[in-house]
Amino acid sequence: MPELVFIGPQGVGKSSFIEAFFGHKFNYISKNGATKRPIHILLLNNPNYSTIPRITVIKDSLFPDLYPDDINVSIDHLPDIIYERSQQWSSEGILIKYEYDKCWNIRIIDTPGLIFPPYDLVSGNPPPPEQLQDWIIELVRPHHRIPICVEEAQQEWDDADMPHFIRKVDPKLERTIFILSLIHI
Repeated sequence: MPELVFIGPQGVGKSSFIEAFFGHKFNYISKNGATKRPIHILLLNNPNYSTIPRITVIKDSLFPDLYPDDINVSIDHLPDIIYERSQQWSSEGILIKYEYDKCWNIRIIDTPGLIFPPYDLVSGNPPPPEQLQDWIIELVRPHHRIPICVEEAQQEWDDADMPHFIRKVDPKLERTIFILSLIHI
């Protein structure tokens, strides 16, 4: 099954791009940093769900007392569930299973935004930039995963952060896809 990992600096529109791909809002965008934990969305083509998708949020190992069981939610309620589970920064992912007869079998991973110098940190106590970069590198390291680097289009390619960053795990850029975004959040 293909696995796409969306990475890029904070505020370039990674989550918005994935939402456009889905046709639904799934993430809670806040003023103090949007995605604080990787969000793993496992899309499964399931002919049993032809009218509306079945969305299951898998029990959360970061908050086992608060979320001990898998729960089924509507697409409209999903942003609230993600918000509740995103109250702290962590490399531990939020796992969502999305079953529908109108989707591909694919895993999409939305990652927290990278922070590059100069360090213009958002509120919400993010991890040190180097630690956040290490989290992302570990997510894209497996060779079966395809890094999707989202970068702002308003800068010169030579000055862009993502080509330099992704070369740490894909030196020849053999499996990386770049998306230049005009979105500035």
